[in-house]
Amino acid sequence: MKKVLFICTGNTCRGPMAQGIFQKLTKNFSQKAECASAGILAVKGQKVTPWTRQVCQEIGVDISQYRAECLTDEKMAEWDLLVVMTEDQRMVIVGAGIPENKVVLLGVEDPYGGSIDNYRKCRDLLEQRLRERVLPLLNQ
Repeated sequence: MKKVLFICTGNTCRGPMAQGIFQKLTKNFSQKAECASAGILAVKGQKVTPWTRQVCQEIGVDISQYRAECLTDEKMAEWDLLVVMTEDQRMVIVGAGIPENKVVLLGVEDPYGGSIDNYRKCRDLLEQRLRERVLPLLNQ
């Protein structure tokens, strides 16, 4: 079983969205995968933003009970794949000593502070990039 950790900034938008969408996409996979998310600058226990929750509900993904987690060295060490949203995050993770072959870059900017349409675009791009860049790695 692959263990996938989604890493974002505050862990109230992209990370929880990616986690929820990933769980939906892999629900019926024969190759099981475990996932979670954490933020580089997260405040532990924060709720997802209202628009994050809403745009996920629109596609049948319930992340309403999710609470932010902080990224730690221990978390990075225990996961098979570390999926980051931006190049800056990738550089932080690799700079912390994580091998580049464990890091997957999605290239998804933060919708925080934007309109609900920004959140929908983010959600849809996350799903596309998960299908393209993460799901194929589950069988490796």
